[in-house]
Amino acid sequence: MYYCTDCGKKFDTCKVSYERHGFEFAPFEEFLFCPYCSSDRIKELKVRYCRCCGKKLTDFKRWYCNDECKRRGEKLWRIEREKRRRLQSNSLMKIVSKIEQYNITHGTNYSYGAFVANILPKMSKREAEEYI
Repeated sequence: MYYCTDCGKKFDTCKVSYERHGFEFAPFEEFLFCPYCSSDRIKELKVRYCRCCGKKLTDFKRWYCNDECKRRGEKLWRIEREKRRRLQSNSLMKIVSKIEQYNITHGTNYSYGAFVANILPKMSKREAEEYI
């Protein structure tokens, strides 16, 4: 969505003009104009959506469309943060992320089982502690 600073109107599409600078083929320079007053002093407005239901927000709303969405949305975000925290502290997830790091560093593609059965026992204690 666009906003004209001269006439104050909002609109979805602008009038477009191309400056060719004497060239026959693209890329051409593109100029945008207000469809109402033909001013070139336009600004693009960012469209925001509700973080809970996805509804398009009005100009004066920032994150949520109403109090009910705010309550539900904050609850959902709190649950997500807790879930992420539990996953990061899970020992299985820790070793899986270390295996990904090992695979990237060494150019391999080991699965969890192959890494734990074949690679981890052959590592020195210091190296293995890095991955556990």
